[in-house]
Amino acid sequence: MEILAAKVRAEGFPPTYRLVLLVDKIPSGLRYRHKEGIWYAEKDGFVNFLYWKGPHNEGGFGGRDFEITTVEGRKVILKGPWSSRPGVVHKVGFPECVEASITTRREDFEKGYASLAGYVTLSKARQAVSRFLPDYRLVKQLGRNGEWSWIVQPKA
Repeated sequence: MEILAAKVRAEGFPPTYRLVLLVDKIPSGLRYRHKEGIWYAEKDGFVNFLYWKGPHNEGGFGGRDFEITTVEGRKVILKGPWSSRPGVVHKVGFPECVEASITTRREDFEKGYASLAGYVTLSKARQAVSRFLPDYRLVKQLGRNGEWSWIVQPKA
């Protein structure tokens, strides 16, 4: 996944800032690893994760089935997994990632739209900020329960 352009969208008041990325493609064929209920996959800088511990934890996404493939090549069906947040993923030991709005369509990017709310590796986010966003920086933010995440902020 190559980042073709990046910008920042301010949301709310006081504003929080969201990284918006135009990419050449969104990788397919993700392979997931599992730890403490988190199913995590990364390919070419694109990150996806879900939270699912098994039966009686099936209410996410309206109970929809998600068929995923593990790093060993085994097919697994997660029934009704939940979304999660980077802080949880980091805390259980998976590589650091950054929330981003991602699109492959330049016209959507120019309008500030993105087809996917997702995540990229910290290194991919750093690459985008350093190449395209000279007035912004990534900041590590401590959250609840010892979780941390990376957010984009204007340089002071």
